[in-house]
Amino acid sequence: MRTQNRVNYFHTRKPMFITMNSNKTLQFTYISYPIFINQITHSIQHIVFIFHIKRYISINIKIINQRNILFIIFMLFLLDSVFRLMSKI
Repeated sequence: MRTQNRVNYFHTRKPMFITMNSNKTLQFTYISYPIFINQITHSIQHIVFIFHIKRYISINIKIINQRNILFIIFMLFLLDSVFRLMSKI
């Protein structure tokens, strides 16, 4: 029963990437890697909040290709850990 719930959880909550379009708008892209689900879905709202406040952060993030997927994942983990620390203070 517990494993069944876990599978449903992975299927319903898909992680998202935030990318920049050429017209400087934020684009949400759903991917199907369940490994990063907790961190990415947890930090989406924080990242959007950051984008709204500090626009220059978004300059470095281009439309996803093979090279910067790992960078974006790393940044999401980093931001998530920072916000977890800030919420504990």
